[in-house]
Amino acid sequence: MAADRKASSLSRVWVTIHRSDLASETEDKSKSVPRCVILPQDSPTPEIQDIFRVSLALQDENLVLKLRNNRGSLIPINGFITPNSKFQPYVLEVTRRYQNVKPMKRSVKINGYNDIIKQRLQQIVKRIDKLEQLEPEMKSKRETTIAKNMTDLNVKMTFLNTRMHEAESTKWQGMFKKHPLW
Repeated sequence: MAADRKASSLSRVWVTIHRSDLASETEDKSKSVPRCVILPQDSPTPEIQDIFRVSLALQDENLVLKLRNNRGSLIPINGFITPNSKFQPYVLEVTRRYQNVKPMKRSVKINGYNDIIKQRLQQIVKRIDKLEQLEPEMKSKRETTIAKNMTDLNVKMTFLNTRMHEAESTKWQGMFKKHPLW
């Protein structure tokens, strides 16, 4: 029975590898052979990524793994990957970080950046000052809305109390007074 649980908690996923991280295109996406990877269900993402790395012989930890379905949509790599067939395998794209875009050094000019931050700080201070000036008005408005809500609730409660008393005073007097026509 324990073996059945263990077998049912594993899912078989078929994957073709597209290596974009290699300098020479040795592996073409169309010629890649589907490989089977067995994944435990409900496992955390780092564990699933490690299983992909070990089973597909990807030694570099800094590689980025992207899993796509047969329509080309990205699939999150976690323990809830749905099993698929060998004839419709997922595509595992392996890339290096910043492979397509080279990160630039800090492109923000410090002088202009400081001016913008000072302006935003002044705007925030002005907004806080306005709120502090409106604070007494806000308290009175809050008190009036609370009082209005309390009176509305009081009216509703009195109405419900009268209906409850009417419902309690009714008594069963037997069958219908008027005979039905059936």
